[in-house]
Amino acid sequence: MDRDQTFVVVVAADDVQRVQMTLDGRLMGARRSAPYTFKFSWDPQRNHEVRVEAILGNGNRLVQELKFGGLTADLVEDVRSTYLFPYVETGSEQPYAWQLEGEGVQPHQLRVLDIADYPLQINIVLDISGSMKPFRQDLVSGMFRLLTYLRTAQGRAQWVIFDERPQTVDLARVNEERDLLSLFQSRGKSVVLDSVSASIELFDRSPRRVIVLLSDGADDGSRLGYSHVAELLEHSGASLIWMKTPQLDDREMRKLTQASGGFVITGYGPEAWSLLLQRLSSQSGLAVDDVEGSFELSIKKNRIWYPQWWRR
Repeated sequence: MDRDQTFVVVVAADDVQRVQMTLDGRLMGARRSAPYTFKFSWDPQRNHEVRVEAILGNGNRLVQELKFGGLTADLVEDVRSTYLFPYVETGSEQPYAWQLEGEGVQPHQLRVLDIADYPLQINIVLDISGSMKPFRQDLVSGMFRLLTYLRTAQGRAQWVIFDERPQTVDLARVNEERDLLSLFQSRGKSVVLDSVSASIELFDRSPRRVIVLLSDGADDGSRLGYSHVAELLEHSGASLIWMKTPQLDDREMRKLTQASGGFVITGYGPEAWSLLLQRLSSQSGLAVDDVEGSFELSIKKNRIWYPQWWRR
C-alpha cells in the first residue's frame, strides 16, 4: 500500500445530500456533490478501517466499511512528525530560539524546517452579505494588498465568497480594485461555517495552509456546526485568521482561531492589513517528531500562535 491514498466514492442513489469518510474513527472529509473524492495519507505498516457514509435527502444513510491490513516487513517504524507553521509577534529578532516542553518531550524532537520548501497556500473567505456592505471599500483595498503580497511571495491563493451559499472566484480575472467591488452582490443570508468548510476542500498537498475569514461572524444559514467545522479544520492542519468587524463578536469563532493556531484582527483599515501581512511574513516551519500527547512551544519573551487543539 502507498502512503498517499485517493478514494473515489460512487453512490448508487439519488438525492445525495452529503458523503463523508472516516479513517480509523477520524473524519477525513465531507463532500456535498460529486465527484466524492477523498485524499489523505496513512501509515502503510498499520491496519486501517475506512468508513464511508452517504446521507440521503429522506434521512436514510448508506454505509460501507472497509478494512486494510498493514504491510508486514522487518522495518524500523517511521518517525511520525507534526508540522507546524507558527506566527511570531511582530518585531521579534531572528533566528528564533524555539523551546519545546511537555511530558517526556526531548529537545531533539523539535526540528527547524526551511520555510521556502513549503509554499504558502491561503484561502480567502469573503462575506458579501448585506451587513458587510459598509466595509466594502476598506475590504477591497486591503484584499488587493494581500493579493499583491501573495504574488510576490509566490503563494497560492484561492477565493471563496459567500452570502446564502459559498462560491469560488477565479483570481485570474482580478486585476483592479473595481474587479473586487463587483463581487459584492448579496442575496441575503450568511453561511459563515459552511463557507469555511468549503474552503478547506480547496487545499492541495502543501501542509502550510492558511484561511483568512473576512466576516462579522453573523451566521444565519449554515447547515454545519462549530464542532464539525473544528474537526475538518484540525484534520486539514490549516490555521484560521478571522478579520472581524468592530461591532460584532463570536466566542466560538475565537476558539476556532486559537485552537487552529490563528488569531483575530479587528477592523479592515490599513493598520489591520499591515498586521496581517507582517504576521504572514513571520511564519516559521517546524517539525515535532514522535510526540504523542500535548506539548508547549515558545520563544523567550515573544508571543507566538500555533495549533493547540487540546485546549479547545
